[in-house]
Amino acid sequence: MTKYSISDPGQRAFGWTVRHYTGNPIELTVKQFVVKGKELSEGKDFTVRYENNINAGDAKMILTGIGDYTGTWTYTYTIYPADLSYANYISVGSKPYTGSQIRPTPAVVVYQSAIVPAKAGVDFDYSYGKNIEPGDNAGTVTVTAKGSNFTGSKTVQFTITKASIKDAVITGLKTSYEATGKPIKPVPVVTFNGTKLVSGTDYTLSYGTNTSVGTNAGSITITGAGKHFEDNTTVRFSITAKPTATPRPTKTPT
Repeated sequence: MTKYSISDPGQRAFGWTVRHYTGNPIELTVKQFVVKGKELSEGKDFTVRYENNINAGDAKMILTGIGDYTGTWTYTYTIYPADLSYANYISVGSKPYTGSQIRPTPAVVVYQSAIVPAKAGVDFDYSYGKNIEPGDNAGTVTVTAKGSNFTGSKTVQFTITKASIKDAVITGLKTSYEATGKPIKPVPVVTFNGTKLVSGTDYTLSYGTNTSVGTNAGSITITGAGKHFEDNTTVRFSITAKPTATPRPTKTPT
């Protein structure tokens, strides 16, 4: 029985769902494959295997004749890089002011006919705007493709909120002060992420009555101010009675 070679087919047609990198094998559908006027069937007349069909670049579909057919036929097709401009799932959320450049590293998922996960440092790199001052959409993070499986870039904005003064470090206060008959108004040192804040610019101070003797009877409230800080926090301290002078003994005349 004569076997026919499939190495020189006539009409042929292929279909595909996606032609860009997805992280999974990209396979074609053989819609038509004709040899010597007869349309062949996959599984009966030929088998299909692939080479290099995951990463972007040239992939190969290799048909091998079976049954009444022999030989092979190779079709080379291109897998295109996934485009980061389709990265619709880059969620940053709002970030609080830190005093330094904010550098978020959000996960990146590309949806381009299929979900395509992308790995930082391998498939893309991050870059940033100034990302310091608070404001709506004041921060930006850009993801830019690297390697061969991705192309393009995308920039997303995020909001930088004021920092809470509750996160500041308050020092320079004693746990107790001696009553003076007047309001006690100690001045604290307020720092945030290692930077000393400025009273009247970054925060304001307000005091309780701070005259009565008692445990935690005194208070200072630090309130965030300006464009960087919000909220308030209260520090309490004790007020102790002023020691009573011991009278000197009176000498009796002899």
